[in-house]
Amino acid sequence: MFLGNIDGKFTWDKKLFQELARGTKLEEAVLSAELRKTDGSWGSDSFDLRDVIMNNDGVFQVVPRTFMRSSRNVRLDSDVLNMLRADLQRNNGTWCDAAIDLNMFLGNIDGKFTWNKMRFQVSARGTKLEEFVLSAQLRKINGSWVSDSFDLRDFIINNDGVFQAVNVPADQPDQP
Repeated sequence: MFLGNIDGKFTWDKKLFQELARGTKLEEAVLSAELRKTDGSWGSDSFDLRDVIMNNDGVFQVVPRTFMRSSRNVRLDSDVLNMLRADLQRNNGTWCDAAIDLNMFLGNIDGKFTWNKMRFQVSARGTKLEEFVLSAQLRKINGSWVSDSFDLRDFIINNDGVFQAVNVPADQPDQP
């Protein structure tokens, strides 16, 4: 895949954007340029390369698609509130139903959502999802309840129509 231009906007495309760009500049990780539109006029756009390229031990690597840009109907399962469901877009453009059990990756440590732990739902109540942010009342060690929230966008990706948790160690320990 290459960075392309569709009607004056950066996109992942098979065409190289340079053929239809002028004034290209890179500041930090943001690429900006004037891009030719289909009507021949020019429009300005910018693209944050951190959304698509990451440093993997000194080697550039394409970041798998975050689920927020390739999902619709994102929700918690009404019967199992720790199950995140959505329609995810596959690489070929089709959509499919997907689910991931957040209890396998998200825990509660003294009233705080904690990634790389497990079974948050055991000590949670009022669990809800607003856009991509999970929130709930979580039980603290002293038995009191506090509100907390957790943005799922940095921890779950869409891998060709399948939810995938990221930043999870291979030998993830169980939460006590």
